[in-house]
Amino acid sequence: MKSLHLMFIFVVSLSIACAPDKPKFDNPLDPDGVNFQGYQAPGLSVPSAALKGTSYTVSWNNVGVSSYVLEEANNDSFANAVSFTVTETSKSFTHSSTGETWYYRAKTNIGNKDSGWSSSVAITMKDKITPLDAIKMVSIPGGTFQMGSNDYSNE
Repeated sequence: MKSLHLMFIFVVSLSIACAPDKPKFDNPLDPDGVNFQGYQAPGLSVPSAALKGTSYTVSWNNVGVSSYVLEEANNDSFANAVSFTVTETSKSFTHSSTGETWYYRAKTNIGNKDSGWSSSVAITMKDKITPLDAIKMVSIPGGTFQMGSNDYSNE
């Protein structure tokens, strides 16, 4: 009988030791950890570009909490990021250097429980923004351009 008990203990111990690791989530709102600790990460939006020296707004959807942490960094690894704790669903920024790209990400801020970081968004500072920003135009004085050729027989 003693050997049967030992065998039982051995089998149970072996099955526990060989069981795959499963993360433990102790949030009753989200026992499977689908939304990290029960909170969904906010979705951020920014304009694709901003005029240097003028204000632009980073905004995000309200996921039903009263406090968020927003991070701003000048690289997409968020090294040396600056953190802001905010209770609104937007924050305004101004940068004065042309060509800089700024990255933002956010998470909920509920004590020691949060959503994990959102996907990051980026904005680039420009000298001036026009609808035709990607098209470069040149000025041609009147009377200096002739379209076509003088050989009318080949046109």
